[in-house]
Amino acid sequence: VEILNALILANPSLAIARFNLATVYAGDKRFREAADEYNAALKLEPENDATRLALVKAYATIADYQDALPFAEQYVKRNPADWEGHYLLGSAYRGIGRYADAENELTQAVQKHPDEYGLQYQLGFVLAHEQKAAEALPYLQKALALQPDSSEARFQLANVLKALNRPDEAQQQMEAFRKTKQQGVEENIAAATGSGANQ
Repeated sequence: VEILNALILANPSLAIARFNLATVYAGDKRFREAADEYNAALKLEPENDATRLALVKAYATIADYQDALPFAEQYVKRNPADWEGHYLLGSAYRGIGRYADAENELTQAVQKHPDEYGLQYQLGFVLAHEQKAAEALPYLQKALALQPDSSEARFQLANVLKALNRPDEAQQQMEAFRKTKQQGVEENIAAATGSGANQ
């Protein structure tokens, strides 16, 4: 960070230095600072789609979907075949409550890249939120098949099964959800206890 800041101070128009500084910030989970630097780099190189995509990811990581949206829309317009662009744009739409737009983008992303847990879960979530339980079901089932320990997918699946009047299956999923959550709590307690013992 120190070296790159010095380089930027000496060469304010050097986009690659700002991009690299943003990447260092992102690696250190300083996503707000990363977004600021990616934004500065993009102003210097407006045609750089790698920077544009990285900027959208930084905003999405801190749930700043409003700021992410215009850059995500630009990226998808410029790269319509890229599933990740549709995924990020769909996530941004979901984040600001534009569920119909989110459904459209996430559907395109799933068609292009069907074996990605996040895509299946997000689309299932959006469809469930739109009261389309029957349509949401296969996506949430696929999400859970891809990531069996996902408590969020299991919880949404239980709700969808309940909405479809399948109470026994819903109850099974809810019990599995509670068990997964309890196990997570116990692992956190064990980790904290072990850390205390080490200290």
